[in-house]
Amino acid sequence: MSSFGATARWWHDKHLGIQVGLTRDAMSSDTAAGRVTSMQIEPGVVYALFDRVPGYVWIRPYVGSALSFRHQTWKDTAPVPMEPASDNGVGFRVFGGSELTFASVTQFGLSAEVGYRRWPTPFPGFEADRMSVAIAGHWYIK
Repeated sequence: MSSFGATARWWHDKHLGIQVGLTRDAMSSDTAAGRVTSMQIEPGVVYALFDRVPGYVWIRPYVGSALSFRHQTWKDTAPVPMEPASDNGVGFRVFGGSELTFASVTQFGLSAEVGYRRWPTPFPGFEADRMSVAIAGHWYIK
């Protein structure tokens, strides 16, 4: 599976935030023919546990949850072309991680996140991993 995406996050106050993520996945299977592409949009909430500034680095661990609206398309790669099949589904995602911001570059930050996703799998043989790990760079607009 290969994935990429973008997330916009807005901190309402020091601890509560909202975010929207958009992700595109593509996967093939060892047990089924073809390829499945997916688009997800995930609106969610984020809660920062605390803020810690031990010198020149600001550390903000967080947890969150999001609804996952997903559209999948299966295309067969067999010699005889078949009509693509599509499906829509709704699931959820829970996640936790930490943001790091540096005093010398206050508008740029890094984060690492671990998450768990759960949604229906309409195409047998194309089950995505439920656990995910993400590393991201952030540009803050103030």
